[in-house]
Amino acid sequence: MRWAARHDAYTHFFQSYHYIIKAFEHISYSANAEDCGKDFQAVVWDPKSKGDTASLIASLTSFNFIVTFMILYDFLSHLAGVTVKLQGVSMDIVSYVTDVALWRA
Repeated sequence: MRWAARHDAYTHFFQSYHYIIKAFEHISYSANAEDCGKDFQAVVWDPKSKGDTASLIASLTSFNFIVTFMILYDFLSHLAGVTVKLQGVSMDIVSYVTDVALWRA
């Protein structure tokens, strides 16, 4: 179940990646408190939060992260069905060998 859960987490991250980056960009590039004036009603982020999110943006949009994530996401998607089946109560060794042989083909 652990591999299937990881695949679910990767799927959720993959589906919300664009929104995560947009949220971090909003935090990182928002105006400073001194630039907003007293009438400004929006959330103003402190410089540390802005710096941290800028680092996260750089990491999450790097070529190495994206390639590694996509390879692992694709790998886990192939394992998702097999791992759930293998952890079933009714699975025996013959069914296991047959399913893995079919999976590898």
